[in-house]
Amino acid sequence: MSVDYAQLVNKIHKAVDDGRIRLPSFPENLIKVRDALNDPETSIRTLAQLVHSDSVLAGRIYAVAGSSAYALDTEKLSLVSIMSYLGLNMIRSTIYNHCLSQLFNDRRFKRVEDVVSFVRNRSLELAGIAYAISKRYRAEEPSLALLSGLFHNVGALVIVSWIAQTGGQGLDVKEQKTLVIKGQHSFADRILENWSVPEHLKRVIQAGESEVDAGDERDKYVHLIAVARWVSRILRNPKTIEDPPMTSLKLFNIDVDQVLLDKDEILADMIKIIQSIR
Repeated sequence: MSVDYAQLVNKIHKAVDDGRIRLPSFPENLIKVRDALNDPETSIRTLAQLVHSDSVLAGRIYAVAGSSAYALDTEKLSLVSIMSYLGLNMIRSTIYNHCLSQLFNDRRFKRVEDVVSFVRNRSLELAGIAYAISKRYRAEEPSLALLSGLFHNVGALVIVSWIAQTGGQGLDVKEQKTLVIKGQHSFADRILENWSVPEHLKRVIQAGESEVDAGDERDKYVHLIAVARWVSRILRNPKTIEDPPMTSLKLFNIDVDQVLLDKDEILADMIKIIQSIR
């Protein structure tokens, strides 16, 4: 018997409406840091003081700085100096990734680790590819591309919560993953209601895999994630070159054949940045 995924997505929406499923909220311990990030008057020094109060977050920033992606001598640099070097966009990506890490490590999700790992790994994969593409082809700001990839499927957290709470109502793991893929973007607005995220990120989360107008400057990162999805298919199967997102590729002046030639370097850059933020 085939699974009616649309019906299940509607059921999850109703469970949220009825208060039976708790929406993922921005971790309380990171709200002050997030608000400081969103305040253009906040100095790096003030931000560093807030970060320093969270040892795990500070450790993540040191790890990024000391990784092969940046190779800073963290033993000789203060947190303020490190954050100044990384820049606000990379700091933002690290902080928001720390937020996602906390959400994905929710104790409620222990029973559905396969699905959680699937969602989290997909988040990291597209983030790494988007970063690598931006850096190699100078498409957009690499650290914002990284952030876009990390958050593109954040709506999946609602579905994972439902699966953890209900046991998936008879769905096997493969079907649970399919439900996530088919339904995750319909929950974007529900999550964004209570989250304060940059406008470009909202548009990535809301767009899903739908096509958007190439003429709208606000959707550049949506197009970048579309390219990252295509590159992901190539990396999984080098013979997969069908259906490249030509509108998105043209927007960044990226040539299909050049991507095919560069795929090994893109993979290496992807692995490097993922290792630094994981």
